[in-house]
Amino acid sequence: EGAGFVLDFECEAPPPTPVPVPWFTLKNENGGSVAAVSGKISDGYGTYAPELDLSMTVLGSNCVVTWTGFDVEDSENCKYDWVELLSEGQPVGRWCGGSLPQQYRLTGSGFTVVLHSDEAVEGAGFVLDFECEAPPPTPVPVPWFTLKNENGGSVAAVSGKISDGYGTYAPELDLSMTVLGSNCVVTWTGFDVEDSENFECEA
Repeated sequence: EGAGFVLDFECEAPPPTPVPVPWFTLKNENGGSVAAVSGKISDGYGTYAPELDLSMTVLGSNCVVTWTGFDVEDSENCKYDWVELLSEGQPVGRWCGGSLPQQYRLTGSGFTVVLHSDEAVEGAGFVLDFECEAPPPTPVPVPWFTLKNENGGSVAAVSGKISDGYGTYAPELDLSMTVLGSNCVVTWTGFDVEDSENFECEA
C-alpha cells in the first residue's frame, strides 16, 4: 500500500431551496404567536374590561373571516366602544351593538381586529373564525456543500480537505467520499498510491 491522498476543495453556493412555511401566524396582544391552518380569535367573550385597546393580527393570504359572536356597547357612530377590522392596515369596517357583522374575504396578506372600550358600559366582546390560504414558500439559504465520508457522517463547510488519512492505507480497501456543491475547484496536495500498469491493481 501507499500513503494515500490529500485533496483540497472549494465550492460555490448552490441556489437556495424553497421550504414550506406555516399557513399563517396568529399574534395576540401579548406578542405570542401560533401557527395554524384555521382558527378562532376572541377577546374572551365574557364582559371585556373598561378602557381597553386590544389588537390581534393574523398573517396569511386571502383570509375568510366569519363573526360567530358579537356584543359591544352600542352608540351612535360607535363613538364609545367598537370593534374594527383592518386588512393590511386599511380599515374594512367598524362595528358596535349586538348584530353580527357580515363575512369578509380579505385579499391581502393579513388582517387585524381591534377592540376599543371606554370607561363604562361593557359588553361580552367578539368571537371570529378565520381560514387563510398558504403563502408561497420562502427561499432559505442552504450549506455551500456537504462532505460525506464512508461512515455516512457529513459536515457543512465553505471549503475543506478530504483524505484517507495519508499514512499507509489499509489493504482490501474501498473508500468513498462525496462532496455536494457547485463549480468545485479540487487541488491534490498529496498522492501516493501503489503503481501498476493500466491501473490493474490500485488506482
